[in-house]
Amino acid sequence: MTGKRSSRRCYLKQGLAIATVGIAGCTGPAASLGSQGPISGTSINGRYLSVELGSDHNLSEINLVAPDGSAFRTANVETGASAVKLPLLDVDSGEHYSPGDHEVVAVRDGEEVSSTTIDLRPDLRVLDVEQYSGGEDSPQNRANLLVTVENTGTAPTWVYYLAYEGTPSETHTPRENHRKNSPSKSLEKPESSAKTIVSLDSPKAFLGKWPPFRFSGDEHCREMTVDFTLTVYSGVGENIEQRLRATLSGEKLQELHRVTCTEISIEMIGDGGGNE
Repeated sequence: MTGKRSSRRCYLKQGLAIATVGIAGCTGPAASLGSQGPISGTSINGRYLSVELGSDHNLSEINLVAPDGSAFRTANVETGASAVKLPLLDVDSGEHYSPGDHEVVAVRDGEEVSSTTIDLRPDLRVLDVEQYSGGEDSPQNRANLLVTVENTGTAPTWVYYLAYEGTPSETHTPRENHRKNSPSKSLEKPESSAKTIVSLDSPKAFLGKWPPFRFSGDEHCREMTVDFTLTVYSGVGENIEQRLRATLSGEKLQELHRVTCTEISIEMIGDGGGNE
């Protein structure tokens, strides 16, 4: 064990109040990860990191250390527990992990007995974009797009804003101080903050509040094509951009000054995962 490692472990124990008195020196090798060790595995469950524990582990705490070496999460281990869960993010408060390598540390009676490094980072991809077909048959609804996003990374995130550039009704990029923890202010669907979380292997559909294909001029729905850019804003990590091509057809749908087309087909240009 290096001196830097030893210093970090001592800090972690003190910073998380692992032991109130008599913190021992940080010496001795950590147990290896595996079925015979205190930590038998990790997995992602929604917004939580689940840490599976080996039999007869006798652990008192599990700690999650951020990439910069600071203490991010700690969870008490109940007697006989086979796993513990640590929240990685909270949409309502905006608190979240920092993408990168984290260390899961097992503690017994104030001493680190095992640790393993895991990579936590989201990787959003645009899976599908289509004309919104829900609600009443109005220009407000038919001018909007339903965007389905998947997360192929190793940790969850949430979506809080959809922006369109190059469409008849552009949605401006959010201001620098736009609150990530209030997705309902810019998203029509999902209707709750918890449902904006995109975990692993659980694609989610999003609908913005500002329809990008609402016209104000004399555009006609005669196979007109529009190339544009969709930006999906992520609560954790990088936002992603997707180039798209829309073909406008069908009949003109008008309500007062709001106009759109009854049929809007969307084609993705590229693989759906470009970073902003």
